[in-house]
Amino acid sequence: MKFPEEMIKIVKDANANNPSKPEDATAAALLGITRMSSYDDLVVMLVEQAVKNLIFDERHLINVRIKYQAGAYNTKTKTVVGDSSAVMRAEISAYLYNVAGTSLGEVLGKDLLDIADIEDNRAEGHVFNSRLLRRLSDVVPDDKKVKNAITDKKLKALFSELQAVPGRKQAAASDPNVDKVLAGA
Repeated sequence: MKFPEEMIKIVKDANANNPSKPEDATAAALLGITRMSSYDDLVVMLVEQAVKNLIFDERHLINVRIKYQAGAYNTKTKTVVGDSSAVMRAEISAYLYNVAGTSLGEVLGKDLLDIADIEDNRAEGHVFNSRLLRRLSDVVPDDKKVKNAITDKKLKALFSELQAVPGRKQAAASDPNVDKVLAGA
C-alpha cells in the first residue's frame, strides 16, 4: 500500500520533533493526519487494507488447519543436530567445518579453549533464552504480548530466578545483556 506523500511528511515531522517519545510522535502524527483534506479517502484505503489483511490471515489459518489435519505439519524440528548441510560438506574436508566464524583447520591450538568457552557461553545463552520463553508461556496468554501480561518487576524477578539455577555456568550467568535488563537499563 502506498501512503500519500502528505501523510509521510506529517509522520516524519512528528518523529523528528519527538525523537525519544514514540507515543508523543504517534499522537502528533495522528493529529496532523486527521486534519488532512484527504483524510476520509485515507480512512477508506486503510480499512480496505485491514480487511484484505484479515482475509489473508483467515485463509492462512484455514490452510494451516487443513495441513495439520492431513498430518503435513510435524511437531519435531526439521534440523537434526550434526545432520545439517554444513556438517555434510565438512565431511568432505573436516578442516572446512565452521567454528566461531572461521574454518576449523585455520584455528591455532592456543585459541581452541578460548573458542570452546565462547561457544559454551553462546549455547548457554540459547538455553537460558529457551528456559525463559518456556516459563513465560505458562503465564502469558496466547492472545497477549509479554509486556501486556507480566509486569516489568515480575519479569526482572523471573530473569533473576532463572539466572540462579544450580549448575548454570557462572560465566554465562553474568551475561551483560541480562545484567542490563536487571539493572533497568
